[in-house]
Amino acid sequence: MELSVYYQNTRGLRSKTQDFYTSSLSCCADIICLTETWLNEGIQDGELFDLNTYEVYRQDRNLATTGKKDGGGVLIAVNRKLSSRSEAAWTSPGICEDMWVSVSLNPSVRLHVCCVYVPPYATEQNLMAH
Repeated sequence: MELSVYYQNTRGLRSKTQDFYTSSLSCCADIICLTETWLNEGIQDGELFDLNTYEVYRQDRNLATTGKKDGGGVLIAVNRKLSSRSEAAWTSPGICEDMWVSVSLNPSVRLHVCCVYVPPYATEQNLMAH
């Protein structure tokens, strides 16, 4: 089975939702990983993707764990032709922001996808603890 994966550091989607949505309509990637989404609860998944085509998993920046209110955030979108599920229990708390999704390739094979954002203020100690 062939899979296509697309990755982009978006440096903020809040002000680009219409352009991003239009681009996502022509995207043929099976899995899309985005970092630095800068999203919050005010932006709905349907503003970014056709929800009939993609299952969207995202982790917006958490003020309580990062101490920062803006920036950051990760997102994984999986084409609905593939069976997928969030693996939230695998996410590590701390400075780095990560998200895990498990994708079923066939009944006996699962692909584990991780999208990680390492902020510029992360230290080597932060990374080793992660």
